[in-house]
Amino acid sequence: MSKDYTCEADYSWIEDKDGEVSFPNGTTLPVSIPGHFGGDDSKLDPEELLAGAVNSCISVTMLGVLRRAGAPIDAVVDYQARAEGSYGKGESGLEFKEFVVVAEFVVEDESAAGELRTKIESNEIECLVTETLNVPTRLETTVQIQEQV
Repeated sequence: MSKDYTCEADYSWIEDKDGEVSFPNGTTLPVSIPGHFGGDDSKLDPEELLAGAVNSCISVTMLGVLRRAGAPIDAVVDYQARAEGSYGKGESGLEFKEFVVVAEFVVEDESAAGELRTKIESNEIECLVTETLNVPTRLETTVQIQEQV
């Protein structure tokens, strides 16, 4: 028997094209429409929030999958990832075309680097957000050794 989960976010309109999104943990984010559509670039827009959701979902899923696969996660000294979503006019209006997540690992030594690369290549990384969106998502990873960074 599976369990269903919920997640929540509240939106409050402030004025014109601006509002706030708040979450049960108390975090509140000022939001606007994208600057190229007349919004306030100093605030997050829904498209950026979605890229953040894709990035964090892929990242936490990948790290969990790699840990369960026996990858040397304890040898990782730094992990950074950047997600970029491209969108434009499609058949039914604006739509996302693709997300690309570029993930960079820095590890302690060559042995850990080799083992991590092998585990990344041999494990499929799928996360709830990208599977739900049904938008092509590409994951590009690099593994570097700390001394060489």
